[in-house]
Amino acid sequence: MRNPFKRPGILHRQGAGALPYARIAWEQATAQAELHGALAAIGQRPDFTALVFTEAAAFPSALYNEQLLCQPELEHAAQFEDAALRRHWVTAHLLLRHALAAVTDMPAGSLKFSAEPCVRCGGPHGKPVLEPAGAQRRIHFSLSHAAGFAIAAIGSSRCGVDLEPRASIGRAELVARQLHPAEQKELDALAPPERAEEFTRIWTRKEALLKACGVGLSRGLDQVYAGVRPTSGQPDWRILDGLLPGPLHWSAAVETPGDPQLIGIKLTEGWAKPRL
Repeated sequence: MRNPFKRPGILHRQGAGALPYARIAWEQATAQAELHGALAAIGQRPDFTALVFTEAAAFPSALYNEQLLCQPELEHAAQFEDAALRRHWVTAHLLLRHALAAVTDMPAGSLKFSAEPCVRCGGPHGKPVLEPAGAQRRIHFSLSHAAGFAIAAIGSSRCGVDLEPRASIGRAELVARQLHPAEQKELDALAPPERAEEFTRIWTRKEALLKACGVGLSRGLDQVYAGVRPTSGQPDWRILDGLLPGPLHWSAAVETPGDPQLIGIKLTEGWAKPRL
């Protein structure tokens, strides 16, 4: 099996203390034309990464069209018994389609997806990929949704994104023992309330990284360090993270030798400025 990380011992810049949250100037988009205008130009760059997020309750009504989804997506959506959860799931996948359509200059409903071979067993259930049209270069993406919000990462190199509400103190205590030893040490130094906050941050960073590499949580959680107090650098990956309303923690992992230049877009109905 190939090593999806290229080399052991992930990542980050050197430095003492917790890494600061990323500061992103989120642009506002309320219609497909605005989203296309914001993403089309950067999609032509050799290297780019974009984050697009939305709230299901504020998703532009003009962009909510379930007929843009493919048959497997529609079949999955039909399995939801709760109407609100169904709408949240559909909104997340429409967000991804509209963002990819803007970057690729393709109709959102024409985008086709497949899966890479699993990096563990070779089966046809690995990381989702966008099938390129003609000579179009490969565009990487990742999607996460939680608590009525959705966020997508799109880029020219491998990327992963995760979105999580703050974990309870009980869950943080229970799951923390499964993390990397260095991450456990970081958490043990904190009081329970701060530990839950820090655990959520570490968890989203780890899941974003594992999703970017196409292994998900199938890889041992104790084998990969994604904490916020790194002691050694690794040039292959960078992880940025921050907070959205809720509050929700988000993390984005990008395969890049330098600091990624992110563009952030909030897709929403109306003209209210995001409060971030």
